[in-house]
Amino acid sequence: MKITKKSVARARRTEEIKNLLDPKKGKAAENALLDYEEVIAERYAYAEKILEAQDSETLDAVDALVEKMTQMAGTPVFKHGGVSVGTPELLRRIQQKNFHWIAVRLLVACAEWDIQIANFQLPSHLCARCGKEV
Repeated sequence: MKITKKSVARARRTEEIKNLLDPKKGKAAENALLDYEEVIAERYAYAEKILEAQDSETLDAVDALVEKMTQMAGTPVFKHGGVSVGTPELLRRIQQKNFHWIAVRLLVACAEWDIQIANFQLPSHLCARCGKEV
């Protein structure tokens, strides 16, 4: 049989369908999403510790950063091994938590270089890099 673009595309699509219907791959993708959600929960806990010591102006700046990142990112999608997992609501919540962490890390990095954004202050009782008690 002569190999053509059409036969290659058909074979590729057949393989994709097999992967989507494979229950083992679906379970692995769900486990990967759960692992990712745990990592994001740890990051969000760090961000919350840092934000507890901030004033409302700084919290507004973080919210503005998160809003802008949300606009830029679009609809969240989680794929593992070609299998899409998670509801849009769950993925949006995970994305928002991750964006909060990113915004706080940006403010911490700026503060370490003596760049003042809003009224952000590095907490004296926490390590700004890892979030552990000092």
